[in-house]
Amino acid sequence: MYDKQWRDACDDARTLDAQAVMDKLMSDRRDLIKYKDGDGKVEEAKEAALQAEVWKKQMAELDAQEKAKEKRRHDRNVANRQTLDEQCQMLGAKKAELKRRNRQEEHEELALWNEQDRKKKGEEQVSE
Repeated sequence: MYDKQWRDACDDARTLDAQAVMDKLMSDRRDLIKYKDGDGKVEEAKEAALQAEVWKKQMAELDAQEKAKEKRRHDRNVANRQTLDEQCQMLGAKKAELKRRNRQEEHEELALWNEQDRKKKGEEQVSE
């Protein structure tokens, strides 16, 4: 009996609550339809344009970073090539100097041998 009495007493409140929920639902639905038909398309277009702009800016930044990396890599390669060229030139100069020194020593040794041979032949001619 208490349950029936409570239900009967609250029946108006439940009806009003149900009507308020229904009114809110219908209001939200009208707003959504209005948004989709008019303002929503404009907002979507603005949002798409904004996203495209952000995307272009991000792509430009990535391109700039990639170009900077490529330039650093190129500069590093040029510096390495110059260093290697300098090392090759120094090595070539050392080899040329070594060959020149060896040739000079050989000429000096040959001149010494020729001098010794002349002295020997001169002594042999004197002894005869």
